[in-house]
Amino acid sequence: MIAAGILIGLAGGFLRGITGFGAALAMVPALSLLLPTQVAVVTVVLTTLITNVPMCIATRHEADWPSVGWVSAGAMVGLLPGLWLFHQLPSDALRRTAGIVVLASMALLVFAKPRRSHWAPPYRVGAGMLGGLLNGAVSLGGPPVVLYFLWTTATPQTSRASFVAYFTVLQLVQFTILAGAGLITRTELGWTAVVAPAMLAGSYVGSRLFRAGGDRYFRPIAFALLGLTGLAALLR
Repeated sequence: MIAAGILIGLAGGFLRGITGFGAALAMVPALSLLLPTQVAVVTVVLTTLITNVPMCIATRHEADWPSVGWVSAGAMVGLLPGLWLFHQLPSDALRRTAGIVVLASMALLVFAKPRRSHWAPPYRVGAGMLGGLLNGAVSLGGPPVVLYFLWTTATPQTSRASFVAYFTVLQLVQFTILAGAGLITRTELGWTAVVAPAMLAGSYVGSRLFRAGGDRYFRPIAFALLGLTGLAALLR
């Protein structure tokens, strides 16, 4: 189980490093094959936050901060209802929901085409609200925000930095709520100690590859990992 957790951390970190998103999409269903979904979700929140903070600092000048602000505001509205669902749904339902979200997101991203430089604030807030809801419920808040940026003409560098900034803000808030509610226990901390170093290593490798021209092939890598982890969660 420890070896599998390390491999999952490496894969999630690599995906986050090269694309700026997707770590939770890959890691929650995969870790749910080893752990109860609630434990997997909290572990992913902790490990991705540890990874995001240094990435956010490094890419802060490339992010589209106005859009990040709008989607983050919407996410704050959707986060608490999502956390309520997190407590109400059984483990199997959360795991299957995670798998469905992964596969649906992958299918939508295949057809995402740039439309304009920015969408109006209601679209940004709406994407953030849906992202916050999914993030609180199953730690999969990325797809709506990822789709928003992919439907703009933002460069891969700007999109990647904006994803990192958004997730950093959201996970800081989610961490505060989880800690205040006493949901971070020794079990989650123990698994974070296993997964986080591997995720940091994978993130470093992914970031280096992105800077070396990874913007040309990060989408196929993301689709492959999302599809495999989504199917694994559904077919367990």
